[in-house]
Amino acid sequence: RKKRAPSVAGSSFFLRRIVHSTGRQPFNTQEALWSPVCCLDNGRGTGMTGVSVVFVTAGSEEEAMSVGGKLVEERLVACVNIIPRIRSIYWWKERICDEEEYWLVMKTRTALVPTLQARVRELHSYEVPEIIAIPIEQGLPEYLEWVFGNTIDQSRSA
Repeated sequence: RKKRAPSVAGSSFFLRRIVHSTGRQPFNTQEALWSPVCCLDNGRGTGMTGVSVVFVTAGSEEEAMSVGGKLVEERLVACVNIIPRIRSIYWWKERICDEEEYWLVMKTRTALVPTLQARVRELHSYEVPEIIAIPIEQGLPEYLEWVFGNTIDQSRSA
């Protein structure tokens, strides 16, 4: 059975990105989509996509919905998944706590992480909220483009 070639929807977006990051035109669309340099590295040459996953925990479903909804509305994140009823065991103020929490898994531009972190601190009830960002090394190109298209571009508003 033959393998299908990967979709090249939005490939001009990726071709522009790889040319910007490497200074050379890729040989073809396949090279642009599957280059080890990666298509969305924003000129850093790090192989990263420019998209991050950010994890935040909340103490209640209401807080998770409120924080997540506001961040999507403000386009600081493209998407928030809320995973209910996780169990967290942790040290806090010299005692071990065992609590039910809600886990927010958010996708955003890596460049927005500092702004996102500040906004979560404003919206969150915890004194020290968990805010952990992990850069995405690889991903479906169309999904990564969707994240970029659904979050604010701070470089244009500056």
